[in-house]
Amino acid sequence: MDKEDKDMAIPEAPAAQERMPDSDLLALERANTKRQLSLSDAKNSTLAAEAADMAYKNLVLQLFLKHGLTAEDTITVDGTINRKVKA
Repeated sequence: MDKEDKDMAIPEAPAAQERMPDSDLLALERANTKRQLSLSDAKNSTLAAEAADMAYKNLVLQLFLKHGLTAEDTITVDGTINRKVKA
């Protein structure tokens, strides 16, 4: 069958449809809802982690500005400031 024959072909009759029992349908809907809630929770967790990371980076930037630090200097998590000695 070439392309023109496929375009002009008579569509096949739809297959017979069956309905699953209500108990199976309820289980399917419950599983789908649980999956969507999990995906939503994961997305919210990712957003919260990104927000916390941005807040941390913002605070580090503010501290660098407050203490007159440059890109070569560092601040450690225990509060030590290491300034690069200029030769």
